[in-house]
Amino acid sequence: MMDMTHNRIYTKLCFLGEGGFARCYQVRDQDNNIYAAKVVAKASLEQEKYRIKLNSEIVTHGLMKHERIVNFHSCFEDGQNVYLIVELCENKTLAEMLKTRRYFTEPEVRYYLIQLLDACEYMHEQQVVHRDIKLSNIFLDYNMDVKLGDFGLSAMLQTSEDRKRQRNTKKKKKKSQSFLLTFKTVCGTPNYMAPEILFGDHRHNQMVDIWSLGILMYTLLTGQHPFQMKSYNSIYQKIRDNSNRPSYSYPQNITLSNEAKDLIAKLLVNDPGQRLSISNILQHPFIQHSNLPKYIPLSALQGRPTLQYLPTSSYDSQSSLISHQPGADLKLVVILVSSLHKALQNKDLLLSRRKGTPIDSIIWTKHNAFLTKWVDFTSKYGLGYSISDGEAGVLFNDETTISTFDEKTFRYIVHGSQPIVQKYQCTNIPDQLRKKQYLMANFTYYMDRKLACLPLKNKPTKSSGTYLVKYVVTDEAVVFRLSNNILQFNFFSRTKLVFMEHGTKIIYVDRLKRLKMYELAEAIATGNPELLASLVYARDILQSQVHGA
Repeated sequence: MMDMTHNRIYTKLCFLGEGGFARCYQVRDQDNNIYAAKVVAKASLEQEKYRIKLNSEIVTHGLMKHERIVNFHSCFEDGQNVYLIVELCENKTLAEMLKTRRYFTEPEVRYYLIQLLDACEYMHEQQVVHRDIKLSNIFLDYNMDVKLGDFGLSAMLQTSEDRKRQRNTKKKKKKSQSFLLTFKTVCGTPNYMAPEILFGDHRHNQMVDIWSLGILMYTLLTGQHPFQMKSYNSIYQKIRDNSNRPSYSYPQNITLSNEAKDLIAKLLVNDPGQRLSISNILQHPFIQHSNLPKYIPLSALQGRPTLQYLPTSSYDSQSSLISHQPGADLKLVVILVSSLHKALQNKDLLLSRRKGTPIDSIIWTKHNAFLTKWVDFTSKYGLGYSISDGEAGVLFNDETTISTFDEKTFRYIVHGSQPIVQKYQCTNIPDQLRKKQYLMANFTYYMDRKLACLPLKNKPTKSSGTYLVKYVVTDEAVVFRLSNNILQFNFFSRTKLVFMEHGTKIIYVDRLKRLKMYELAEAIATGNPELLASLVYARDILQSQVHGA
């Protein structure tokens, strides 16, 4: 695909799907930027109404600039097709997510509804009505946030000046041909269409989008449409019957809060003038509920996610693996999340093509030195630890570390964006550090005698200089970040998961203390349920760290 106007070449990478008159592809330009391309065959645009519709979509979508709306990049054409280049949303749509999940939890629906209200508020301020808000038009980006797309049925509302001109025009024309407020076609998806579109004079405004949000909310919470029937005529009749009292009911196997039902009832009101406005929706008890996720984890694509993560520690700076001035540490976590996400997405393919073979002969270097023991005395002093290369240290509560390999040479580290490392011999340690040296010796003594040792073959004989930088305690694990770019999960279930080389390799220690090193793809190919669950959990925790950075 070649955009002659902007001198851009787009290469098709894979087919994403089709709908209406368009086929969608994932494409890459010559600068390796990835987009989605909506391709419309000109043969499908022979009728003028379809050309008008496409032109309206291009113009309207091109005007929309908001983080909750799919970004419109460019459009061009050749002899056969018209091409719309838009932002690629890696995690597909809410329709596909719901198909896998069957229904969502209330906190998830609350999270997504707030984001969609944000998009709608922006659109309506721009005098744009979407008119086709539905699951398949709501896309999920890399962070699992929603973005509203497909403006094929959208339109601009008339201003008072527009309406005045239209009245003057009506003196000359029997029927208005305006494509603005007075719509002469019934448009939209039947299950989502508002009553004023179906039964009125086809005059409608922003409130049709509010009705669609009510349909969407019900569908996400129950897994079915409120007015679903076998035929369109039956759907229309059920919507008409909703005028005096709700004609829909709720599945008996799903329990919903009174707040959720009340909000749905105030959105699915046949009279558009009686529906809640966006500002009133945002003040509704369902939206104002304290149980609002900070983010939706990637695991939500496949099943009910763990929404509440509880990072705790003895001092505030340890609540994140990423420093206050993120740089290389943020990049490390972002790359690791991306690697995990892509590998886990390809799980079925890896299970069919690989054997789950571990790395046979492990060579221990400074790049794979990991934490083998730890003891928590943060209530008073800090966290003691030992590294697989024999280094032992304490990360103190004042964000300093003292460590040693041979009890002859000690390192004192002042943590920060640029750590300060000082070396001392045991004979010349400054007086102000002697207490910390004494505490470290006691920590080491305790770990050597009280904590089981993880057996390592070909254990290194000299220190790699690795030390503990940060740690986070979650509901299921303690997560450590080491100075050699190791990220390590010590699960309370007594398993360990160690990520090295930006997540391309892992070490997994099972409950029986059996240690194996894998390429990430081979680890997934083992099919080990506990290992796979650990990888998913690690991805979600690290994703939350990126969100909080």
